[in-house]
Amino acid sequence: MAEYYDCIAFIKTKNDKTIARQIGSAKKRDDGGFNVYLDALPVNGNFAIVPARQKQASTPARTGTAFKRDEMDDEVPF
Repeated sequence: MAEYYDCIAFIKTKNDKTIARQIGSAKKRDDGGFNVYLDALPVNGNFAIVPARQKQASTPARTGTAFKRDEMDDEVPF
């Protein structure tokens, strides 16, 4: 089974904080190398390949509309 990793770029904010932003993924090859798939390029040119985090279960999608038709206010203020 292939090992998957996250590609992370560390970005410094205006408030002098450093945040990690996922910019892609990597898959370990049989010869010990990596195939890297970048969704975005790091602005500073540096990124790290780290073990993939466990994905959290997403919340179920809503069905229908947020409001029922009779709950909507159709008055226009002008």
